[in-house]
Amino acid sequence: MQLTDTERLLRDTFRNYFTREIEPHVPAMESGALLPYPLMRPMHEALGLDALLSRTPRAGRGREDAAASDDPSGLSAETIRYARTTFTVEMARVSPSFTLSYGASLGLFAGNVDFGNGLRTSAGLGDAFLASYTNAGTARWSRRFGGAREDAVRAIALDGSAAVYAVGSFDVTVDFGFGAIAAQGEGDGFVYQFLQ
Repeated sequence: MQLTDTERLLRDTFRNYFTREIEPHVPAMESGALLPYPLMRPMHEALGLDALLSRTPRAGRGREDAAASDDPSGLSAETIRYARTTFTVEMARVSPSFTLSYGASLGLFAGNVDFGNGLRTSAGLGDAFLASYTNAGTARWSRRFGGAREDAVRAIALDGSAAVYAVGSFDVTVDFGFGAIAAQGEGDGFVYQFLQ
């Protein structure tokens, strides 16, 4: 696949940032001397990720068809998908554990992951999850939910009766374990109550 100039610029920007700003901290993160989370907000700001990762790629646009895009950035759906994928690949190249921590901070994973109590496999591009651990770091439980596209938990809250409330977004469909719910548009929101 031949990259467009925009895709090459995105790849090089992500690669340079992770090499310069994250890689020097990997030994401290791997040893437990540094938590990865304080590095994430500056990373989002430096790379403009809040805007880029919140965009929902629209189907049916060519790679070079940025002018026809209804995305305010002018990026095609394929370029937005490429940016998300390359961002993750370049992050994982420098530190797989930082990548896992980053995904966990967003409540989103793709592929296979074990939160400590059995393998979970995503149903689509990225699935939402909830996981609970003891103070000692032992896994209590984890739940995966999602559909064919990208789904993520954006925030959680707990109440005094051991219920977990998750707020997030999903595309196309999501299944919380009691049947698929169809989205009414792209990037629909959800509020989900999970009783432990």
